[in-house]
Amino acid sequence: MIKNAIHYVSFEELQTIKAKTPDGFYVVELDGSQIQTEQEYFSYVWKAFNFPPMPRHSWNGYDDWIRDLTWLNDKVGFVVIFLNFTEFLKNAPETKKEVIDDFNEIVLPFWEHEVEECVVGGTPKPFNVYIVD
Repeated sequence: MIKNAIHYVSFEELQTIKAKTPDGFYVVELDGSQIQTEQEYFSYVWKAFNFPPMPRHSWNGYDDWIRDLTWLNDKVGFVVIFLNFTEFLKNAPETKKEVIDDFNEIVLPFWEHEVEECVVGGTPKPFNVYIVD
């Protein structure tokens, strides 16, 4: 059974994890020092995951696309790495909490098991988040 989670790791632990990540995973690295607003977060994620263009980025659109990812069907799983997490949304703690809560409550459970109930032929996939300072 797949268990998706958020992991708090050191930079050294991350290097080991990356070296052991099998081929076929889609890996996204976000530099928290470069993301200070909700819109900057959306912009980085939209580009990193190749979400279809939208006139305005929003939580609803984000949640829809991150639970779709059909254009990445050939990937066996997903990894999101937050580097410099202390700097990530440093002056927007509510948004930072919302990002983490969204992964915990919506994204990770979806890819762990809900995808089977919501998508015809949907297959659970590993989706893990690594937070690094």
